[in-house]
Amino acid sequence: MKILSLDIGSYSLKAVEFDVSFGRIELGDYLIEHVIENELQEVQSEKPKAPESGDPAAPTADAEAPAQERQILTSGQINALKRLLSDRHFKFDKLIVNIPRAWITTRMQQYPTKDRKTIQNSLNFELDDDIPFSMTDVIYDFAMLPSEGTGSTVFTAVALRADLTSLLVELQMQGLDPDALSIESWGLAHVLKRAIPKDYEGRPVCVVNLGNKHTSIHMFVGESPVLTHTSTCAGFDVTRAIAQSYNLSFEEADKAKVDGAFLLTTMHMSGDAGGEPITKDQRQFAGVISDALTPLIREIKQTLMSYKANFKMQPRAIFITGGTSLIPNMQLFLEEQLQLPVFPLTYMSRVVGQTLQLSEQSEAQISSAAGLGLSIVKVDRNYHINFRKDGLAKRGGMGAFDLSMFRRPLKYVAASLLFVYLNLIAQGLILSSRSTKQQGQLVLAMKSVLGPLKDTVISTYTNSPSTLKNAVNKEIAKYKSVTASTSKPGVSAFDILNKLSSTMPRGTEMGELDVSVFQVKDGKFKLSGLVNSSAAPARILKALEETKMLDAIIKDKTEEDPKTKKVKFEFNAKVVGV
Repeated sequence: MKILSLDIGSYSLKAVEFDVSFGRIELGDYLIEHVIENELQEVQSEKPKAPESGDPAAPTADAEAPAQERQILTSGQINALKRLLSDRHFKFDKLIVNIPRAWITTRMQQYPTKDRKTIQNSLNFELDDDIPFSMTDVIYDFAMLPSEGTGSTVFTAVALRADLTSLLVELQMQGLDPDALSIESWGLAHVLKRAIPKDYEGRPVCVVNLGNKHTSIHMFVGESPVLTHTSTCAGFDVTRAIAQSYNLSFEEADKAKVDGAFLLTTMHMSGDAGGEPITKDQRQFAGVISDALTPLIREIKQTLMSYKANFKMQPRAIFITGGTSLIPNMQLFLEEQLQLPVFPLTYMSRVVGQTLQLSEQSEAQISSAAGLGLSIVKVDRNYHINFRKDGLAKRGGMGAFDLSMFRRPLKYVAASLLFVYLNLIAQGLILSSRSTKQQGQLVLAMKSVLGPLKDTVISTYTNSPSTLKNAVNKEIAKYKSVTASTSKPGVSAFDILNKLSSTMPRGTEMGELDVSVFQVKDGKFKLSGLVNSSAAPARILKALEETKMLDAIIKDKTEEDPKTKKVKFEFNAKVVGV
């Protein structure tokens, strides 16, 4: 199965393709496409920051004010998406896309049950009181986080239905119809599940995703998200500070940030870090960047304080990712400012093994996209965030069409199908009746050919045509042998008598001849009787031999009857050719 995940950011679009087979995950391909905006678009695309979860004012809008039409994807993002799809002809079985982080708010709730239906019913009431929008205008999804006991900890993500509808429309116009719409924190949770160091497994940690227009601060407990805050202070503020301080265009300032930005800590300033001495210009340049990040540091500290107040826990470490996290010394700078261990979020080697080596820059940029892809490798119904549900559910095949326009033709089709089915049923009944009748005729035919048969033998012959064929062939062979033996042209007693009369010379003195037996049976000839002359048997024997119709003639008896003075004779022979 091929999974394609898209992370649509304000600075670049990231696409990650995973090949999943038999539980093994391989990185098939990835692509990072830069978003190019004009200055007017840059100003218009800035959004108000989203509140942290738990803020009752989220989403940020006045429920009484008329809703303003929002452009989810800018023209630069749409053009970047077109370039991405044209550069790579991705073939995928599942597609997942992130929802822009500024339009999502999250909540955490505790429930004394693990029944999903009960939790969903309770959520409807709680969100109705908590969200300053009608429940018909929002869509939400929730996941039940792993917890002990009979209660449940529920993570809920909420978005405006109109925003997601607009996002889907814009994606579908580019030929993309995602199977899942999810959120950044959920993707990063799946990255942590597979890649968190053993020292921090099951412990509270923080993941900071430093992007271009927004920075997301996610709190996790046991690799499950519990709190999210989105700050508008990010890499764009660094670019703007460089442009203002050095009188550069945005393009020049962005290039300077990417190619040469760096941060300095107290250790660097004092020279304890070693290396060449820090120049005045370097101090000034690093100061511009650190000053631009000061509001972000303040918001991270506030989020950590909120987390500690709500959950009575302090994160053991902070993991940083995103393009802006690649600024040299960012890790050391955050450690100094936040007084917590800070690590780059490295994960790909633990997900796909050592078969593919990614650069540190690529791994940081595609972390959200990679997490989104991992979240649908194996979907758990109770542990999954997907906004493609209810009215936004994906429909495929005929489900994507409005069948009302085909109502009348479908009626005719239904009537035709009904007629066909009834006709098939009638034909089936007729064929069944014929089959029963033919079955009876077959049994009678078998008995007439094979003789009386038991029911078990009849059943065997009926179920096995080859066995029946062999039995019939044996009967036919037997019949042919009998017919052949009886149909051969035989020699009758009349034929022998006729031949005997023609071979015996006229005027032969036989005396009085009394024949008692003259027959041919089973290929054997027998002649017996009485004659007056004692020489007559010899003449008869000679005449029989001259017929050439007899073989092995034996004169068995030639004796004289004392009373009648007649000679009794008997001849036996084989008929020639029989």
